[in-house]
Amino acid sequence: MDRSPNQIEISFPYRKKVLTPSPATLNPTGREGEHEGVNHTEFELLDGAGARISLAAGAVTYIKKDGVNLTPDDQETIWFSDDNLAGEYIFEVLTVGGKFYTAALDWIPTP
Repeated sequence: MDRSPNQIEISFPYRKKVLTPSPATLNPTGREGEHEGVNHTEFELLDGAGARISLAAGAVTYIKKDGVNLTPDDQETIWFSDDNLAGEYIFEVLTVGGKFYTAALDWIPTP
């Protein structure tokens, strides 16, 4: 870059933006279905005011389950498989609008 004798280069340190998670809940919709011989239960992610947060591709930057990236699809909800062991699962969602949500799912597979 050409600059005049009166210009100087100034470097600023990189500043990392820290996202503060907003609490959310995973609410069962009451729908279940079988996929490849395994039962799945549908959950919707709700913000603190009870509004649904879309999990569809194009609405989220990422979805993680216990730190592992999930691939968003055309569904606004998440279908949780009975193949998952009973226990607590932590979900993280970053929307394209920059909102960061976390929710815990205390999972008990369908008997």
